[in-house]
Amino acid sequence: MELKAKINRQLYNIASLIVVLLLLKWAFESAAFSRLYFHRWYPWVSAIFRSALGIVKLSVGDVIYSVWVVTAFIFLLKVCYKAITLQWQQVCYALLKGVRALLGLYLAFLLLWGYNYQHDAVEENLGIKSGEYSDTALQTLADTLLREVNELRPALGDTFALRFTMPNDSLFAAARAAYSRVADSVPVLRYRHPSVKGSLFAHWMNYMNVGGYLNPFTGEAQVNTTVPGFLLPFNVCHEMAHQLGYAREEEANFIGFLAASHSADLRFRYGAHYEMLLYTIGQLGHRNDTLAKTLWQQAYAGVRNDYRAVIKFYKPYHGAADAYATLLYDRYLKANNQEAGIESYNEVVAWLLAYYKIR
Repeated sequence: MELKAKINRQLYNIASLIVVLLLLKWAFESAAFSRLYFHRWYPWVSAIFRSALGIVKLSVGDVIYSVWVVTAFIFLLKVCYKAITLQWQQVCYALLKGVRALLGLYLAFLLLWGYNYQHDAVEENLGIKSGEYSDTALQTLADTLLREVNELRPALGDTFALRFTMPNDSLFAAARAAYSRVADSVPVLRYRHPSVKGSLFAHWMNYMNVGGYLNPFTGEAQVNTTVPGFLLPFNVCHEMAHQLGYAREEEANFIGFLAASHSADLRFRYGAHYEMLLYTIGQLGHRNDTLAKTLWQQAYAGVRNDYRAVIKFYKPYHGAADAYATLLYDRYLKANNQEAGIESYNEVVAWLLAYYKIR
């Protein structure tokens, strides 16, 4: 009877969580409630988490994830044992506990971060509106970015991609300085309460071609510091953009570009324009492959060498795990209002065209 009461309690908890989730979904249909979350609740909560955890050098979020993985493995072993020994009520109770835990984590994810995916942050905060664009506009943007990288790259030296290293503390401090500079002209990009860290899973992230991620439960920006060093300045600025509430990947790309391109550090400015050039030429290649290849051949030799260095770096990591991880992340993005999925990163091109006022 005691076990039956526990099962009923779990059912009640599950039903309560579902009701809360439905009420929140209904509440977010109200513009006033949405503004409260985006402009009051999230900035306040994220500031608390980043202030508390930013003083800890270790990635607290990665440690928590590790504990969760071990806990889940032990949980599954226990459920399997109870199923084998035909303890069906115990199996039912354990599964209900698992469902309740997952629903609780999902609710925490939404409250601490997930609802930001419903916010068109760049358009609202910066007054920039993206839209459809022509092949001519795309070519003009590619030409603009190409001139930038060709001007910046020679000053970095021929072996830049191979020798560039930067201590994490210096890298993160330079990224904060970049945000400080851009905030002079765009105050909404003022970055406070830093909490940027190298991920404990950096090596494994290479199999998924991931340069970093925001931990939604701790507010920490996790950076993969094992990638070719010249990619790091933009990657760090991208993850910091997420911390400011720019959830959509194309928006984080654009804000990361704005910050890095305003940096006093030449390596940050080059990294920003290099990344945007690749996105733009990639998009152009979908429409006119011949023109995209012609433009790429006009890139400074050092720029093309940097690209080859990245391809060489990731080659050992390609495989089934890479494809599977990409599929999972694609599904995750689509489930969070990014219809383009993994391709949403490329949509930064529309924001760049609006920023450069190219039509």
